[in-house]
Amino acid sequence: MPRTFQFVTVSNPAEPLPQHVRSLTHSHAVRQRHAKERRLRMQKHQEDMFRNAERTSLNGFLGYSRDPFAALPKQLLSHENFLLDHYIRVVVPHNVKTCRLFNQMNDHEGKVMRDWVGLAITDSDLLCSIILLGACRHILISNPNPGLMQAALQYKYNGLKALRHAVSGASPTVSAMTIAKACAMALDEVSFGEAIVARQHIQGVFAIIETAGGSQCLDGTGLLKRMYLRFLEMRESPGLQLPKGIAYTSHCW
Repeated sequence: MPRTFQFVTVSNPAEPLPQHVRSLTHSHAVRQRHAKERRLRMQKHQEDMFRNAERTSLNGFLGYSRDPFAALPKQLLSHENFLLDHYIRVVVPHNVKTCRLFNQMNDHEGKVMRDWVGLAITDSDLLCSIILLGACRHILISNPNPGLMQAALQYKYNGLKALRHAVSGASPTVSAMTIAKACAMALDEVSFGEAIVARQHIQGVFAIIETAGGSQCLDGTGLLKRMYLRFLEMRESPGLQLPKGIAYTSHCW
């Protein structure tokens, strides 16, 4: 809203201002201040409404009965909030339609949101490996940007570092989170890296699961177990050997 000016005619500028002129000036200043306060209140109200709408939308996507942002393992930066929104609204619907990992199943997009994204937003390393890295990769396809590329490389490095930390040492941490991190790194290599590295990550997934006592460690993980079983099927079937990436996905989550 543009600032308004009120001009007051003064007969003799050298003399003190009359009372009625001072009153007019004061009244105008008060009106301007009140107008500014109203604008700020309205702006804050609109921002709150947008934030609540965004949370409600994400809530519906994930099927949560509580605020999904409360599950985030860390406070996101402004550009990371954008990446999260882009991943959910753009990347997931696109990849669900183009992914060749599975035949389409009932509520496929819903399962991806609940089982894959829902898992990712509970762990800061997985959040970087799946959502933030995935959103960067998707945007970079059509909009090369050095800053975004640097962010993607940092998220990839963080993911590899977290995975290495989880599986190394005398007492490696083996969990669904660890397996998901390995899958995330493999899928990124399939789509944007090297097939041989992707196959190494897939073999790593098998090794992690064997260390954990077998596929029963994935019971209740939904899509993650389906992913593992599909990889296992391709490894063991003569006609479905682990290929140069393309046979099990073009872009997948």
